[in-house]
Amino acid sequence: MILRKLAESGPVPVNTALAVIMPLVPWSYVVRNGHGNVLRAAKVKLDQLKRVRQVTVTGNLVSVARVKNSNGSLIQQGVKALNLTGQCDTSAIWSNKGTACWVIGEMKRLGWISQSDKWPVVTFIGEEPATVEAFNLLRNERRKQGAKQ
Repeated sequence: MILRKLAESGPVPVNTALAVIMPLVPWSYVVRNGHGNVLRAAKVKLDQLKRVRQVTVTGNLVSVARVKNSNGSLIQQGVKALNLTGQCDTSAIWSNKGTACWVIGEMKRLGWISQSDKWPVVTFIGEEPATVEAFNLLRNERRKQGAKQ
């Protein structure tokens, strides 16, 4: 979350980066690493991110060196492939076959792909363009149903 917020901010001065980090640092981290001081904990977190080379500080500007692909961005890649080419090679996006098959199952529930489509390549048959929001909405509804049972 911290890296994503810093990446959205773009290259920013160190003080601004600390201001972005401070509200995102959990209180337990503040107590352990900042001795109760949120600013000190944010500085420790920024130093940690520099050590593992996830951010770079040149002059007075902090910039994100790399941002991990989250599952949401991978789903976005799959949706984009479905909309642009009409097909999605799930093995090229998800290295884990179990995750890819789970995503295929969710796409089947949305009516985006045929019930007979199997891993790895699926073909879009939906009438509307696929959207990440629709995918996430279905996923959240299924999570709520699972929590109720």
